[in-house]
Amino acid sequence: MYANFNLDNWLNFKETLNTNKKNLNSRLENINVKSLLKNYNEFKEEYFKKKITINFEFTNKEVEDLIINDLEQILSKLNDKMIVLFKGRYGFDSKNKTLEEIGNELNVTRERVRQIELRLNSALSKLSLIETSSLIKFLKKYDFVSFHKIFPRLNKRFSNSAGGVKDTEQNKLTDFIENYCCVNQNYFKTPERELWSFDESKLTEIFKIIIPELNLEDFKEIIKDNYGYKDFLTKSAIEFMEKNKLIFIKDSKVFALKMTKNVEVAHILNAYPKGLHWKKIAEIGNRSFTKNKWDLERDTGDSSLNMTSNNDIYLIDRGTYKLLRFCPELSRKEKIINIFIEYLKKTQKDEVAMEIAFNEITLNNEFKNLNFYDARAIIKNFGIDFGLYHKGISGTNTLSFNKKIKTISLKDKIREIIDNSVSEINLTDIRKKLQKTDEDLPLETHLNDLINEFYIFRISPGTYLNYNDAINLCDKNKVFEIINILLNNYQSLSLSFIREEINNTLDYDLSTFYYKSLCGVFAKEYSLELENNQLRRQK
Repeated sequence: MYANFNLDNWLNFKETLNTNKKNLNSRLENINVKSLLKNYNEFKEEYFKKKITINFEFTNKEVEDLIINDLEQILSKLNDKMIVLFKGRYGFDSKNKTLEEIGNELNVTRERVRQIELRLNSALSKLSLIETSSLIKFLKKYDFVSFHKIFPRLNKRFSNSAGGVKDTEQNKLTDFIENYCCVNQNYFKTPERELWSFDESKLTEIFKIIIPELNLEDFKEIIKDNYGYKDFLTKSAIEFMEKNKLIFIKDSKVFALKMTKNVEVAHILNAYPKGLHWKKIAEIGNRSFTKNKWDLERDTGDSSLNMTSNNDIYLIDRGTYKLLRFCPELSRKEKIINIFIEYLKKTQKDEVAMEIAFNEITLNNEFKNLNFYDARAIIKNFGIDFGLYHKGISGTNTLSFNKKIKTISLKDKIREIIDNSVSEINLTDIRKKLQKTDEDLPLETHLNDLINEFYIFRISPGTYLNYNDAINLCDKNKVFEIINILLNNYQSLSLSFIREEINNTLDYDLSTFYYKSLCGVFAKEYSLELENNQLRRQK
């Protein structure tokens, strides 16, 4: 067995081994861990050992066990000051502490604690017995990785790691995993981070267009459509809404919890497209899970049940209201307004009783079926853009205009606000910029007109962006290439299907509302048809 022994080969092997050890020692010096440890020499011996490699066959629990054991061995190597710093900054088995609090405890400055913390975080992967690249690959198999769900026992040991999703300082488990894996901050896509910026105003707009007690599965699709979320993030968003008391789920039905009275009235009326008496609305509202309450002893409804202060509704009979979006005359509102203007001009009057004008106008065959309440809602909400004004309540309805006043239409004002906005803007901010009185402004129909005229995009419910900035959110040519291929295979494409296909293919997070605006552009440019949320080639 010794016949093949070669002394030169043995000497070369020893020299190579010594060189490798020198290189490793040099690397250890470069990561500067000596001042962090109790026993540096003991650590050096372990550093040369083969690390644990994680593969895809491991379960989450097995990986969690390895991390917990590894973390315990890391803490066993750190000196007492580093343990204080680690536990305090990560809230690990203790209360989360500020830099100043730890500085006072260690008798050093706040800045010194910050510097040491950076060194400690950069050294975590070097102190680990786990091969970090294999752990990264394991975690990257998730589209969104929720560490507090896949590692529940580890999560319990990090203070507030699963709570306070709007405060980055609270998500300490995610911070630790990223430092432990030696990756940049925000490397991992987590639902907690995505939900830091969860827009509750969008949810308010959703409540205004969905019926009460909506089926949970339908609600999930609406959230996916409106927020551009994928399945896992949608589930996390709904859990977030429930935890933060925005919704309540019972028997697979979703109940809204946080709404203004105006929004809840619209929410209730979604289930009654033909309208409902205000007392019935109030009774339903009083039985809901919100904190809103209505006084049923009143002779008339409060401001939430008045079309002057709630622009989502209009009076259709004595005490009975309907959602403005259900008004059958919206599509010809300009014709209706202009015929009343022509009547005033023909009679050479600045003011006229609306009832008298209405009786004359409905003699015209085109307007013989026009409903008085529908006409009044159209004039009250949109007449101002044409210089026509409505005054008074039932019984004292008066129409007038002042030729000396040159008005800027509400639509043009809305367009100017969106054009001058440096980013997307929501309906609440637009309303704040325009609101001058207690009367609620009819913004949504004007916004719909601007979308149809390709001046703006709707990004999500109640959120808008000017055309040029909106187009730049995607690669328009690539999106159309995908749609064109899909249209070769399908007779028509639903907007939800388009959203899923393009978001998955191009890794976008754009909502169905965005794609509706974009497909409107494609329909105009490429002679396609967009009808009932379906895109198809023209027949």
